[in-house]
Formats: sequence, C-alpha cells, structure tokens
Amino acid sequence: MMAWDGVKITPDEVEKAVRERLEIEVVDDPADILKLIEDETQELWSASYRDGKEIKAAVVLVRWDDEWCNLKVLTEDEGPVATAVPETILDMLTPTSNPFAQEWRDDCRKISSGVSAVIRPGGMIR
Repeated sequence: MMAWDGVKITPDEVEKAVRERLEIEVVDDPADILKLIEDETQELWSASYRDGKEIKAAVVLVRWDDEWCNLKVLTEDEGPVATAVPETILDMLTPTSNPFAQEWRDDCRKISSGVSAVIRPGGMIR
C-alpha cells in the first residue's frame, strides 16, 4: 500500500497531481487511464485503468493540510475502504478473481444502490 504523498499545489492543480500519481503507481501509459472522476466532496478520485488485458479500478484519496495536498493511491486489489465509486467506473471493469477486489466491487455496488454503509464481520463503527 502506498503511503501518503504530500505536494504543494493549488486546488486547481489536483486533477493533474492525481493523474501523475496514477501514471506512476498504476499504469505505464497515461492513455491507459480510461476514466477519472472526482467525487462531490473533493476528497476522492475514482479511476479505471488498463492493466494488461484487464481493466481495473483505483481510488486516490485527497486530504488538505494548510497549503499541502496529501494524496494516496489505492488499487482495488488492495481492498480500499473508499466505496463511493460511480457505477460508470464499476461498469467498465473486467472480471476479477482477486478476493479483495471482488469484495470491494460488491461493497461499491451496494453503496451506489442506496445502502448507507457496508459493515463486514469484524468491522468497526465509529
């Protein structure tokens, strides 16, 4: 799992920084990022990308600390907790046998269908 990466940028430069992180962490060719969507809170970007013959998903978490923008890339294979991913991203993905990715995709679909939270056995509520 990638650590948080702090950069000094303005809010207008976030998309460029997100794309740079995805190109470094996820794909070799920037053209292989098929879709990139920012959520309404500006704290999460969802992406679909080509990994060989497969189309997978990643999320980029965004947190602000004064003038620093902190970014963290998580691929679906890492089982990110962020599940506010648009169906347009989920519909692009090819089937996966990775259990973390499959569980994450299932959770994302539940959230997009209107379920307010998905709590797995052993999960914690704050």
